Amino acid sequence: SNNPDLIIIQTHIGFQHYIKEFIKNIKEINNYCAANSDAHRPAILCVGLFVTYFKEVGLEFLGAKLGIVGEPEESVVKFVEIYNEGDVFASWDRIDGLLLYSPTTNTYRHVSRNHYATLDNINDIPMQNWKLLNPLAYNKLMKGATLPLKGKNVAALLVTRGCPYKCSFCFCEAPLYNRKMRYRTPESVVEEIQYLKDEFNIDEIVFTDDTLNFNVIWFNRLLELMIFRKLNISWRSPKGLRADLLTDDIVKKMAQSGCYYIGIGIESGNQEVIKRMNKHLDLKTIPKAIELLHKYGIKVSGFFMLGSPWETMEEIKDSIEFSLKLKLDRIQASVFVPYPGSDDFEEIFKTFCFREEGLKPDEPIFKNQDDWVEAKYPDSAEAKQIYRKRNIKNYLRDETIPPYTNIPLKELYSIQFRWMVRFYTQPRILLSMLWDFKFSQITAIWRHQWIQIWRRK
Repeated sequence: SNNPDLIIIQTHIGFQHYIKEFIKNIKEINNYCAANSDAHRPAILCVGLFVTYFKEVGLEFLGAKLGIVGEPEESVVKFVEIYNEGDVFASWDRIDGLLLYSPTTNTYRHVSRNHYATLDNINDIPMQNWKLLNPLAYNKLMKGATLPLKGKNVAALLVTRGCPYKCSFCFCEAPLYNRKMRYRTPESVVEEIQYLKDEFNIDEIVFTDDTLNFNVIWFNRLLELMIFRKLNISWRSPKGLRADLLTDDIVKKMAQSGCYYIGIGIESGNQEVIKRMNKHLDLKTIPKAIELLHKYGIKVSGFFMLGSPWETMEEIKDSIEFSLKLKLDRIQASVFVPYPGSDDFEEIFKTFCFREEGLKPDEPIFKNQDDWVEAKYPDSAEAKQIYRKRNIKNYLRDETIPPYTNIPLKELYSIQFRWMVRFYTQPRILLSMLWDFKFSQITAIWRHQWIQIWRRK
């Protein structure tokens, strides 16, 4: 619309600078329009993980005055209804999770008793309007960098919410979904796949769930329905399934229903590191799971991580050697970054501190740099909150992250590069990639985050 009443923006962590610039551009365009016509300035409502985690600090950073904390679907509908009624200020207390800027106090405040919007039953949400979304428009961006997609027309589906696990490094959208696991009915999932197939000729589904197979009974029912309905599609689950929950019967049904590729979260080849991550995974189950997946022709990628705050070089070497011993088809080795919402993020941002003005590029980085804070509040909860507040400010400004490891970041990227080269130059991996290769992958490979990181470094 050339003259919108309301603009709703989904805010993801990691994209905050783009969103800030986007909102700035919206304001500039509409200020120009308002000055030269009868156009009015639209309201801007921010929802999603960034606003939910950073709340008023996040809204202030983005330059927005309205946000919804928590799961936004029902609150957004109420907001639109009330906004259209016109008597907005008198009714906003009915909107759960609504956070707004008050010009009288120059602060952000919650206007509802429920500061967090929740959605108990995700089956209350109707199927999205795929004709507006048009999944075919995204096909050019979904080619698969390390393993090409089988289908020509692909759609992504999220059919569960939450994650019951509490890995220290992972946020898993916990601030947004409060870790509560919820599932769409298998019947509704299959109906949506059938609709996508009939309306858009979709022949592949990418499940973007974090723990698709956590509820074994639900997952088994979904697979049985996909087989029974003879959907004749391919599907993959790149974000990962729990390897320790895979059984022969389940994997067989996965293959029969069209699965050809999944990811599994391994993270480390050292059991002590796994324990410190609070991951609750027995590494002995990994080789068995890979063997089982290969038995039914399903390829598998392993997720690894290096550079955790307490990880040593020897423990990183354990991960590298473990990945080479396993019969994985692909791997992803990522350099650890404390992610907002994770336990590691909170611990690091409360323990390590920069000076108010930040560090100059040529200065060394020290732990607990601010002497005034330490002198006044040594090792206190108050000091940790001061550290956190200051670090959050620096993080939002330029994504500054407090120092948390003795291994230089440059060295970690070098290790990552050498690790990837060692894995992907194995003869069996090279042959597999050549066998699967499609020219459509070239753009996807060039856009891949590893390539972009190494180009910058």
